[in-house]
Amino acid sequence: MNATPKGITADKDSYQTSEKNVFAIGNVLRSSRLAVRSVGQGKEVAFSVLQYFNGMEPKGEPRIFNSRFGKLVVAEFSEYIKESVEGKRTFPANGGHSSFSKEEAIAEAERCLHCDCRAIDNCKLRDYSNQYNVDQKRFKTSERRHITKQINHGSVVYEPQKCIKCGICVRLTEKHGEKYGFTYIGRGFDVEIGIPFNEELEVGLSKIAVKVAEGCPTGAISLKNVD
Repeated sequence: MNATPKGITADKDSYQTSEKNVFAIGNVLRSSRLAVRSVGQGKEVAFSVLQYFNGMEPKGEPRIFNSRFGKLVVAEFSEYIKESVEGKRTFPANGGHSSFSKEEAIAEAERCLHCDCRAIDNCKLRDYSNQYNVDQKRFKTSERRHITKQINHGSVVYEPQKCIKCGICVRLTEKHGEKYGFTYIGRGFDVEIGIPFNEELEVGLSKIAVKVAEGCPTGAISLKNVD
């Protein structure tokens, strides 16, 4: 149990208070201007309440493995802005507390920087890491490499820092006769997967981009539009 600034004692995972039958979330724990944060906690506490009603010990939402980059550095901002649009954020035309129109909502959504993982629901690395209780920080020996994005392709996005060097894309491009395809570049711990002769992504994946994206076990090569 952790005491909050407002003096309420609540478990940080289950949100169960010192009163056995009481759960607390949102601004009752700590003040926040973000309503979405309280909504998110509402989803989390629902797991605890269901566990409680089923006669189980409330433990909260099951946590699965997440690989995190951590805080972005200035040099990486431009990489994420690549997938956004120019201009400032959109505000409802009617002002005040009015909601977005359909067009306004679409315009605001297009500002998304895609800082999440496009394969969050079907990442084999995540599944296996969760299965074997992997600790991301256990073997950390140096600072991570800067994130880069290759978006100069009509169908897919390639994020090399999410690549685990499994070689599936290399084998697929060779099997299906891509002229350039993917290959291993460098040696040892510095090896990377890329297009030979520093060619563009559009050149490397001229025929089977979608097939390669579907074969990638992580979010390194992903479809731009999941629809």
